[in-house]
Order: sequence, then structure tokens, then C-alpha cells
Amino acid sequence: MLSLSVITVCYNAEESIEKTMQSVLNQSYENIEYLIIDGQSTDSTLEIVKKYQEKYKNIRLVSEKDSGIYNAMNKGASYAQGEYIYYLNSGDLFPNETIVEQVMQKIEKTKPDILYGNIDVDYGTHQHRILYAKQKRLKKLWIALGITVCHQAVFAKTSLLKERGFDESFKLWADQEWMMQLLKKKVTVETIEKSVCIYDGFGESSSALNLELVFQESDRITKKYTPVIYYETKPMKWVLRIYRRWQRRNG
Repeated sequence: MLSLSVITVCYNAEESIEKTMQSVLNQSYENIEYLIIDGQSTDSTLEIVKKYQEKYKNIRLVSEKDSGIYNAMNKGASYAQGEYIYYLNSGDLFPNETIVEQVMQKIEKTKPDILYGNIDVDYGTHQHRILYAKQKRLKKLWIALGITVCHQAVFAKTSLLKERGFDESFKLWADQEWMMQLLKKKVTVETIEKSVCIYDGFGESSSALNLELVFQESDRITKKYTPVIYYETKPMKWVLRIYRRWQRRNG
């Protein structure tokens, strides 16, 4: 049975950490290492985590200052002992108690470098399903256009993240840059046409205030890895961004 490290990064997450932890701890798959990477929370987050740590031996807590979410995610990868890694942020949930088992059973067959599925984005009053797997969205062209696959959809070999983690100069799209450099290396990629996460639609990168930074970082990634695509798709991206801004305003 392959081992999986589930990593939750958090800071002052007392309102969301418990439901995320329960989502992991209730999984039917037995070979899960659960890492909580905390940025030295000052609320009751650590008390909640330690309460569960007393009961569940597979929980490992690291609480120390970090320089941002991707620094914390890189730190989690450095501690991970599982053969695969999955990041589940505080506030995000697995959709059911057997999804990890279903994913790992598929991974077991061919051991791809990356496997990704679909997600449900939780906007509070409703959920929106994104069919990443069905649309075969994890491709260089789509990332270059800003049409992404969020990291909550991705299960990856731990060795990939230990060899080369997230570029922390990116504040919101380091996961997209990380996937782009892997695709350029032609890693093996598979999909599972199931929803693997209920993703908190109110996370940091979802904020309208950060939308322009997302656009800037998207351009940096495209220029670096696919410069031809960057220049050829500028008009198309301009139209898409007008639409994205309109979406944010009319929410």
C-alpha cells in the first residue's frame, strides 16, 4: 500500500481547521501521514490540533514562523515521508470518506508523477464543480492562458517536491509555476474523473484584491516557459481578463 502525506498549512485558522482535520482523519485509506504546518498561530488553532494529536498518532504538528503560504508548503514537503503528497488547506475538505482510497488505488496501478481530479468550489451559498479531469486541463497552453488546475486537485510524487519545490517569489501562483516546469520536463500525468476536494472559494488567491497580482504572475510564468504562446495569446488573455474582472465585480 502506497503512503500518502496530506499537508495542511494554516495560520490563525480556529474557525476552519477542525473540519479540515476531521475530513482527513475520517478517510478510509489507512496509510496517511498528516502534517499540520502552522505559522505560529495566536488563536486557538494549536489547541484544536493538539487535541486531535493526542488521539491520532499519524498527526505531526510543526508550528513556527514562515514567510508565506508557499514557504509553509515547501516546509511541509521537506518533512513529508509519504510516497505521494496532497495539500489540503485549512477550510478545504475531502468530499467523502473514501476519495483518498479511490485515488490511491488508481495511483497504485501505474504510479504516475502526477494525478489530478475535479474540484467543487464552495462559495458558501452554493458549490461550483470544475471538471479539470474531463477537460484535460493540466496542459502548458491552458496554464499560459490563465486557465489553471489548482493544487487542491493534484496528488504528486513527494520526490518531485523535494527535488524542486515552489518558487517562493510567486505569492499566489507558485503552484502553477511548479506545474509548468514539470510539464516542460514531460512528467507522467493521469486523471481521475471524480471530485477530490471541496475547495474554499474564499481563500487568499480567490480575493478580488489579488486578481491583478494573479495576472502579473501568470504573465511571468508564460514568458519564462512559453514565450511564443505569451505573445500569440495576448489578445485572447486581454479578453479573458476583462471577463474575469467583470465576474469579480458582479460576483
